[in-house]
Amino acid sequence: MAENNKLTDFIENIEEHISNLINLEVKTIVSDYKVEGESTIVRKEAADEKVISSSINLLQGDVTTHVSESLIQDKYTWLREFHSRKEEQGHMIVENNIRAIYSLFELYTKTKEMRAGEEQSHANAQGM
Repeated sequence: MAENNKLTDFIENIEEHISNLINLEVKTIVSDYKVEGESTIVRKEAADEKVISSSINLLQGDVTTHVSESLIQDKYTWLREFHSRKEEQGHMIVENNIRAIYSLFELYTKTKEMRAGEEQSHANAQGM
């Protein structure tokens, strides 16, 4: 019975978080930053932010990208290409996450079936 609950919890956890895998958000933010303490990065006061932000619906294939007007200039071509590569990497990360979840589910199911078979064999051996 406890095994069933673990499987149910696992499936419910996947279902709860699967919607997060449908929309991919990629943001590239350009501004002046400073480091506080050993590792806290904060935007400098009065620093202007420039943004490239993409929202990708992986099921429907819809892509919406917002770009600060100043980043359209030719000198920022490299930054737009950088953002595009990050979008591609995001797609690969999502695909890998889906494969990993599927593999974990398969492994869990096979392990559960093996345990059930072992328990049945053990029960049959004791019944003889």
